[in-house]
Amino acid sequence: RGKGLPAVGTAALVLGVFREAAYDEPELLDVVGRIERSLARNLGGDDFVTAVVAGCPEPGRLETVNCGHAPPLLIRGTEVTAVEPVHPAPPLGLRALSEDTPRLQVVPFDDGDQLLLYTDGVTEARDAGRAFYPLSDGLTRSLRDGPDRTLAALHQDLLDHVGGRLHDDAALLLLRRPAAAQAGESAVVLPVADVDGATAA
Repeated sequence: RGKGLPAVGTAALVLGVFREAAYDEPELLDVVGRIERSLARNLGGDDFVTAVVAGCPEPGRLETVNCGHAPPLLIRGTEVTAVEPVHPAPPLGLRALSEDTPRLQVVPFDDGDQLLLYTDGVTEARDAGRAFYPLSDGLTRSLRDGPDRTLAALHQDLLDHVGGRLHDDAALLLLRRPAAAQAGESAVVLPVADVDGATAA
């Protein structure tokens, strides 16, 4: 929530706590709990952070905890499906105001499957007619052989939608579980597009 230096500071806080907790805590829900406790001590009463925290603890198993964030998109072959939270939880920093608590959601994540995570700067990008960017349709159009090529195509599709320049920060993260036959490839590939800076890597 928010923009400018306060939002940057909040993001830095969340990432710092996450990086520490990810090494110490064996369970994803415990990582989320550490972030929540830190934010309760450090955020103002009106501040909050939406997040999807994901882990792949073993082959074929993807764990996610969604705290008020837009649902990731699961790509299996050419099919794109939103991973809607079964038990929605409030954004981080607002748990004290809600009886809902984060819950772990397990999704099959097999060889070749991909998961797209994104910020609201992507889905809230508008064209000249004020229509929001249809991310699921854009992703389906942009699927390519490799995650780097998919992100590059998706990035271009988004820029085409808005007329060449975004007016808000936006980021895309694409995770892919390599097929077993692809020897020597790491377990998960993490291409990132920082579409505010018009780069894809």
